[in-house]
Amino acid sequence: MMMAVSKCGRIYHYEFELGGRWYRENTKRTSRQDALKVEAAKRTRLLNSLQDIPNPTAVPTFAEFADQFLNWARLNLSKATVNLHRVNIDRVKQFFRGKLINEIDRKSVKDFMVWRAGQKRENGKGKVSGATVNRNLTTLKGIFNHADAMGLNVRNPVRHVPYFKETARVPTLTLEEVDKYLAAAKGDLKDFAVLALDTGARPMELLALHKNDVNFIGGHVGLPGTKNVGARRDVPLTDDAKQVLERGNANRSTAASSRYADRRRSTRKCSTLRVSI
Repeated sequence: MMMAVSKCGRIYHYEFELGGRWYRENTKRTSRQDALKVEAAKRTRLLNSLQDIPNPTAVPTFAEFADQFLNWARLNLSKATVNLHRVNIDRVKQFFRGKLINEIDRKSVKDFMVWRAGQKRENGKGKVSGATVNRNLTTLKGIFNHADAMGLNVRNPVRHVPYFKETARVPTLTLEEVDKYLAAAKGDLKDFAVLALDTGARPMELLALHKNDVNFIGGHVGLPGTKNVGARRDVPLTDDAKQVLERGNANRSTAASSRYADRRRSTRKCSTLRVSI
């Protein structure tokens, strides 16, 4: 077994061979003594993880096995689930790059959660949500479940790690509940409900609608992005939704004409008063 630490710039790196595989990593230490301790700790963890494995060279890296899991998922899971796993795997591989699958323990999973929660969202402002991190953990757990099914002697490090708490989702209405609400609602409340149900728009998207967003001839409405900055999607209009928007557009024009007439009458009245004075 060969081992060495070398300096690259101000930081020491280690490099050693164990069980027919080479390990190279940044120690993030500027002291040679501290770097040697990091290297020794890494070597000890590897020896402990490999002691029950007959052929250590057969242990894949996490990235290698994650790709194997994704290939299995393509043959056994739905396309939507595969796409979700693919996105999650990209994030998880970024953190666990270079590690063997049996090196990942509960502490490293918790470190991943902290790291991932501190990242910025790609298509919006703010940090990644706890729900997103939880989806990453679900994929990570699935990878280790698959490793167990394939006969790899690895423990699932995600099993006893508590997930982030998520905001409770509003329950979905049944068709019967929708019919009851529409039968009881009147005026603007009913129109708002029809638009929300028929377009799938969020409340803030409907409130942000402008007349220029509606294409009556083409039969669709362009919903401005609220959740993701810069996002916009065109949604086909049902007959009911189109009627609501046409009626609202007509009422808005009538109201605008009425306000204009009121301003004209008010202006004339003020002019008359000024002349009499």
